[in-house]
Amino acid sequence: YNRKFFILFLAWTVVACLYFVIAMVARGNWSVQSLLVREDGVITIVKFMAVVVDSALSIAVLGFLAFHLKLVYYNQTTIEDEASRYDMGWRKNAESVFGDNPWLWAVPIFGKGPVGDGIHWP
Repeated sequence: YNRKFFILFLAWTVVACLYFVIAMVARGNWSVQSLLVREDGVITIVKFMAVVVDSALSIAVLGFLAFHLKLVYYNQTTIEDEASRYDMGWRKNAESVFGDNPWLWAVPIFGKGPVGDGIHWP
């Protein structure tokens, strides 16, 4: 029952990281020099390293998110082999994880909840 929340955590983490990177770079007039030199002319590396680390984090989490969305697409878990006997088509697979209402898929609430009781699946 926590799979939806984990995937949403990954998705919103990527959004937040990319927002930070874009905001920092846009604030510095889209130049690396503005990230390295403060307004008073003192060289500092803190902002530059924050952008580099946050960019790397967003790329890593994006890859992890893509992997888990692929698992949802084929209705698999991380411990199954490639041949999934539970694949019901991408729409039913997504509904089994995120719930019946597509408007609530990006929101961290259950809605009606996932299909099944955690032990028996349709």
